[in-house]
Amino acid sequence: MSQITLRLPDDLHTKIRVISAFKNVSQNDLITEAVQEKVDRWEQKYGTLPLPPEEDD
Repeated sequence: MSQITLRLPDDLHTKIRVISAFKNVSQNDLITEAVQEKVDRWEQKYGTLPLPPEEDD
């Protein structure tokens, strides 16, 4: 799993904290869900995005 650092305006971060508390999910899960929805909409409109081949360890 990858990790990303994200800078958000304070008011948006506060709203995310409130929504995640109401939904009883982590902020990470809430943001992941929102990003997945955005990717799904993109792919519905433009087609499946290609992924690079997996690297062997």
